[in-house]
Amino acid sequence: MAAFFFQLKLFIKRLLWALLFLEVSRFYFYIRNFNHFKSLKFPEVLTSFIHGIQFDYYTLVTIGSLFVIFSFFPCKCFFNKYFQRIIKWLFVISVSIIMIFNFIDAEYFTFTGKRSTFDIISMVTTGDDTIHMLPQFIRDFWFTVVTFVLLVFLLIRFFPKINNQQTPPSIKFVPTIIPTILLFFSLLILARGFGMRPVTIIDAAEKNPLSIPLTLNTSFTILQTINQENLQPLKYFPEEKAEKLFYPIHHFYSKQPFSKKNVIILILESFGKEYVGFYNHGNGYTPFLDSLLRQSLTFRYSLANGKKSVEGIPAVIASIPNLQNNPFIFSPYISNQFNSLASILDKENYETAFFHGGKNGTMGFDLFAKAAGFQKYFGKNEYPNQKDYDGNWGIYDEPYLQYIVKQLNTFKKPFFITEFTLSSHHPFKLPPQYQGKFPEGTLPIHRVVGYSDYALKRFFETAQKQSWYKNTLFVLVADHTSMSDKPAYQNALGTFQITMAYFAPGDSLLVGHKNTVTQQIDIMPSILDYLHYPKPFFSMGQSIFERTNSHFAVTYLNNLYEMTSIDKFLLFDGNTVKDLYKLPEDSLLQNNLYNHHSNTDTLKAFLQIYSHPLIDNKMLP
Repeated sequence: MAAFFFQLKLFIKRLLWALLFLEVSRFYFYIRNFNHFKSLKFPEVLTSFIHGIQFDYYTLVTIGSLFVIFSFFPCKCFFNKYFQRIIKWLFVISVSIIMIFNFIDAEYFTFTGKRSTFDIISMVTTGDDTIHMLPQFIRDFWFTVVTFVLLVFLLIRFFPKINNQQTPPSIKFVPTIIPTILLFFSLLILARGFGMRPVTIIDAAEKNPLSIPLTLNTSFTILQTINQENLQPLKYFPEEKAEKLFYPIHHFYSKQPFSKKNVIILILESFGKEYVGFYNHGNGYTPFLDSLLRQSLTFRYSLANGKKSVEGIPAVIASIPNLQNNPFIFSPYISNQFNSLASILDKENYETAFFHGGKNGTMGFDLFAKAAGFQKYFGKNEYPNQKDYDGNWGIYDEPYLQYIVKQLNTFKKPFFITEFTLSSHHPFKLPPQYQGKFPEGTLPIHRVVGYSDYALKRFFETAQKQSWYKNTLFVLVADHTSMSDKPAYQNALGTFQITMAYFAPGDSLLVGHKNTVTQQIDIMPSILDYLHYPKPFFSMGQSIFERTNSHFAVTYLNNLYEMTSIDKFLLFDGNTVKDLYKLPEDSLLQNNLYNHHSNTDTLKAFLQIYSHPLIDNKMLP
């Protein structure tokens, strides 16, 4: 065991030496991009450096895995000078690889505004001009090159070595191998992190969204995106023509002043249209919601922009649709700068918060909330009575919605909050006191939809007694659809049809049923339009109040883009129309008109405009 502890002590010295150099490279990145981070206060910068150690350690253990393994080699050859030389160069190469990408990004970040991802490797290896421009880059950024070389020299020169004057302990394989294996797995677990999922790019948003690039290191973002399919820039039209067909910068001009109403978005877990009687001639499981929708603004086609909660949240909050195989929250583009309802209304002196009764860390919602600019996050950990825990996901909807009302009474006005329910989710568990109280229906989800509807009723009953109620805009929207036993909701169109409505007590503008199409990404521009927000912002959606016949929705499923307009539904593979159906008469999608000509210019422009801002980090006006 003496040999094991000797190896452990030596490894810790070398590990700390490596982390020190990686922190130095982070500091250089910070200095070279000081203008980008100058709004961060010193404690926030310091926190980023400390938090960044976790990402540096993960990267070092991953890239330097051979160095780690050889550092605990249970063999007397460990003390051989040639074996130690191998360990030294494994160490130097591993740390240098991590540092060199940090130094490259110290300059490249100036142009991109984000840490590079695996596409930077593709740029170098696909015959692009990067290799040819390398001499020019070295000349232009000679100081960075010299600084990197100097650090590598110091890394080699002062590498912690074995003291040759000390008698090395004897290493025996059998008593050493077991603690070595246990330690190795402990190091891997430490690198993974102790959260509900392995550490990812979004975890860098835990402290401050603006400090994400400072907290990360470039080798980490490259490793995280190796197996992710990055978006490819689409080029259907010249840029000017594409922007005439679809323009993502919105600027509403209104004679009325900005209306600082409170805004509450209620994201209802799995509330597809299929379960709601309002949309199905009264056949449903939501008596309260049916009555509320009759007093709200609703739509013929209201669609989700994804099939998962993690895809729906960015669409609702930040008007970012899911048109790639990797959800935005877990994609390399999460480190982009983007605006959201939270960040926009924060600048208008709103108090903002995201409420979700689920376990903190679930699906990265808490971290996305911070990245989106919410001032506060309330999860299961913040809820005062853990007796209301459902044993699976989090706090039951009824008590949690009541808790929200109490919290809102402590908020300054105006406020903007988003609440995401959770009870209408597998395993479809009801609180003990409500067993048998709601119709079982034909699917397991039906009874919990009934419970969540009742929780919603109780929420509004309590909310309407509060002073802030009459000055509040409520937006109700599902995150996605779920189980289905009705043919109309089992095809490519129906599987995205969700509940969506706008309600404001006493406002006749928000009453009625529009014969139009809307989608989750339309919520942000619609709210800002309704409030007469006077400044420009970036959004991939359209305001429902815009007087146009061109409202449409775009979804993505099985590598096909789906476009829904008021008179047609089509499937597009990126080049050609695969299927085409006439709406509303063929809502079951039974008569394919794919042979007929269909204009896809708007869809192509939308896809082109969508890809470039994400890739180029230009998601701000």
